[in-house]
Amino acid sequence: MKRRIITMLAVVVVAMGVMSPVSAGGVNAESLHESGWDCVDVGAGIHCSRVSLGDFLSGAMSGNAINVMVFDRVDGAFLGTEILRTSTIDISGNTCWKGDQTWHNLTGDVYACHHWHGGSPPPGH
Repeated sequence: MKRRIITMLAVVVVAMGVMSPVSAGGVNAESLHESGWDCVDVGAGIHCSRVSLGDFLSGAMSGNAINVMVFDRVDGAFLGTEILRTSTIDISGNTCWKGDQTWHNLTGDVYACHHWHGGSPPPGH
């Protein structure tokens, strides 16, 4: 009986670890940064990209869109993904294929389309 209870507790602990929202498939902002990703705390979460976010935002790189993973700045939980896109024409309100349904103007020529983990924006976003 004691062995059975210990086994069941072990299964519960493992299951809770697997279901933890702290990472996306075992990935978190720290591990991405250690792998060479650019991770920046922008106040609305830690945003991680394979390319330099600063270079993208300054227009110093070619291409007009990048994919970003977003993590909570307090507990590191995976919040979702976003596409950042530059456009010289106003695309706010245009349909995007991610969860937001429309592009949101962040600043100037930079727009975002979010796909929040769990389907709805986390508090403060």
